[in-house]
Amino acid sequence: LYAALLISFLLFGCSKSSTEPRLDEPILTPIEDLGFSHNVEADDGEWDGLEKVYAKFTAQWYVDPNDPEGLAWQFESPGYVLREREVFLDGVCSVRRVERMKRDDGEWDIQISGPDYNFEGDWPPGDFWLSVRKNITDGRTWYNINWNANLAGEPAYSKAQWNLGEDFQFDGEEDLSSFTLSNDLVKLEVKPIPSFSKVPLVHPLITKDSSESNRNN
Repeated sequence: LYAALLISFLLFGCSKSSTEPRLDEPILTPIEDLGFSHNVEADDGEWDGLEKVYAKFTAQWYVDPNDPEGLAWQFESPGYVLREREVFLDGVCSVRRVERMKRDDGEWDIQISGPDYNFEGDWPPGDFWLSVRKNITDGRTWYNINWNANLAGEPAYSKAQWNLGEDFQFDGEEDLSSFTLSNDLVKLEVKPIPSFSKVPLVHPLITKDSSESNRNN
């Protein structure tokens, strides 16, 4: 009897608890840092007159498994499952700097368009379009990203319709020459293009307008 009890203790009493997630626990796909898939010196499209950067954008969100193209959530919701992470932008993209009413308080607003985005305004847009902002409210700095995808993750609108969150962490240069914005589900990485024959690099993106510069001279 004693021997039997000792064996049971060794088998069960000293066994480690399982670290495997339960079936009902969501499994977050980690943000991979695999680098860009394209050669950063490649010309991926026609020149549209805008500054070029190399951008990689990945995202995932929660969906109803019975209606994957229905409502989407940026946070865990009962009955919803986490959609697999996808890469939506990975190449040479166009950047447009938006002049805002406040230019000297540290806020900025840029728009990033995919290589195949239709700037003529016709439908369909052809590629993804991101509105990326740094906001300062009552001394608090926060970032948000909006994009032109529908709930299925397709570029369906000519302008941004979907707010991907306001909890992004910024890591990089304040002149936006190189930066990363990310949270648990979304990652935007922007790098300069070291050699691009058609477009000279113009950094920083955040500069005062020419009229103000002329007044100060």
